Amino acid sequence: MAQNVPVIDLNDSSSRVDQRFGEALEQHGFAIILNHGVSAHHVGEAYRAVAKVFDLPLHVKQAYETPDNGRLTGYTSPEVERAKDATRGDVKEFWHVMRPGNQLADNLFPKEVPEFQRAMLELFAAMEQLSTTMLGSVGRYLGKPTHHFEGMTANGNSVLRVLHYPEIDGPTTALRAAPHEDINLLTLLVAGTQPGLEILDRDGSWLAVQTPPDAIIANAADMMQMHTFGRIRSATHRVVNPPAKDGGRYSMPFFTHPRADVPLVTAGDYLNLRLRENGVKA
Repeated sequence: MAQNVPVIDLNDSSSRVDQRFGEALEQHGFAIILNHGVSAHHVGEAYRAVAKVFDLPLHVKQAYETPDNGRLTGYTSPEVERAKDATRGDVKEFWHVMRPGNQLADNLFPKEVPEFQRAMLELFAAMEQLSTTMLGSVGRYLGKPTHHFEGMTANGNSVLRVLHYPEIDGPTTALRAAPHEDINLLTLLVAGTQPGLEILDRDGSWLAVQTPPDAIIANAADMMQMHTFGRIRSATHRVVNPPAKDGGRYSMPFFTHPRADVPLVTAGDYLNLRLRENGVKA
C-alpha cells in the first residue's frame, strides 16, 4: 500500500470510521477502504465483461459513442479526454454507465457483449450503496444534518466509468491519465488490474498506490471541495505509464454525483464561512 494513505476498515465501530475517514479526506484527500461489502464476484464479473467489450474492433465501439450528449453514457475513444490544461489527450478509452432513470442520458450497452449490461448494473448498485455509507461518514464528521450528503445524491447522476489503458508501444509524451482532479463529490475506485495510480499528497509528493485486490480507494473531488469551502480539498491524481509492456490496464471508478438541481453552495453558507474567518462567529 502507498505509504501515508490511511486505511479504513468498515468492520470498525461507526464512530471510529467516521473520524478516520473524515480525517483521511481532510488531510490526504484519499483513503483505502477494507471490508466494504462490494463482492469480489461482482468485481470479477465486471472485469471479465469489460475486457470483452474493449476487445471489440474500434469501429464497433465507436457506434456507441455519444458526443451529442457530452459522452455521458456509452463509449469514449482513446485520447478524446484530456486533463484541464493538458496539451494531449490521455492514453485511455472508457465506457460510462449511469443509474437507470437518471435525469441526463439513457444508458447504452453493447449488444455484442450481452453480459456487460448485467455486470455493470450489479456493480453500479453495489458501489452506490457503498457511496451512501461513506458519504454518511463524511457528513457526520463535518457535523452536517442527518443524511445530508445522502439526500443530495439520492436518485442523482452518479457514473460508473470502466476504463481501458491500452498497451503502450514505443515512446510517447502522453500519460495514461495526466494529473487531474475529479468533478464529482466522492470517487470510489475498484482496485485496478495493474499498478500505475499515483496520488499527490498534501506535502507535494507523489505516492504510488498499490492495494490488495479486494480494497476500494476513495478520494475527494471538486464538488466536495466546493461544498466544504476547501476544508476537504479535491485530490490530485494520475496514472503513469508502465516501465515495460504490461498487457494493458483496466480500472473502474464510481463517480458520486448529486442531482442536477442540488445547490452546492448557498448565500447563507458563504456568509457563515466569512463570519467564521473574520472571527465574529464561532
